Amino acid sequence: LDSCSIAYFHDVLHGDGDPATTTSVAGGAGLPTPIHEKIKLLRQRQRRSGAGAPGAGHTGRGMQEATAEQVDEVSSWLARATFRNFWRHLKDVKEREARGESFEKHYDQELMCFEMCCRIFLSNPLFHAANLVDRGGLTHLLSTLVKLDRLPTEN
Repeated sequence: LDSCSIAYFHDVLHGDGDPATTTSVAGGAGLPTPIHEKIKLLRQRQRRSGAGAPGAGHTGRGMQEATAEQVDEVSSWLARATFRNFWRHLKDVKEREARGESFEKHYDQELMCFEMCCRIFLSNPLFHAANLVDRGGLTHLLSTLVKLDRLPTEN
């Protein structure tokens, strides 16, 4: 699986849309924010804060959780884009296309499997994605997920 792409789109769907931060919009009220609106909001924040500091000062408020339809659409697009790129790098792609073969036919089962995996990861509330550059966000995420005080005191 292309874990970097899945993590990026997890942030687009469920986070603040800024890959340099580790935030979530879970628990927000109102209608879901369309993906193109999330991207536009991110670009506006980047212009205000300067190109060198993407998302500076943003708390993740104002955007809503992605819908199941948005997750399905992104999963389908990501799977197709991934396997289309694989197809383009085959040495004999021109011969295959001349025979009427396409990446959808060639990668049929793998494409369906990858799309299903993307859908499962992107819709699962227990899946988390983070950027290694965001040390503060990672520390907070890990401290939220790993509670050492829940471990037994003895064997």
